[in-house]
Amino acid sequence: IQKELFPTAYETVSRRNSTLPLGQILIERGMITKDLLDEALDTHWRRGLPLGEVLKDSGLLKEDELEDILSSQKRF
Repeated sequence: IQKELFPTAYETVSRRNSTLPLGQILIERGMITKDLLDEALDTHWRRGLPLGEVLKDSGLLKEDELEDILSSQKRF
């Protein structure tokens, strides 16, 4: 079986997501605004917590949503 020369649309998006920071993925998916991300990043840096935890604790992101995004980042 010959391997496809061109990636599928899903593979292209997944590979691109794997190189983007969590916050950028959330913005591009329409899950968070830039202002909310900035607030979460401020808390992330001040308190030394992972950004995903800050977003979950503030109710901006559910556990399953975070797991989905993080797994897409690790896939490639």
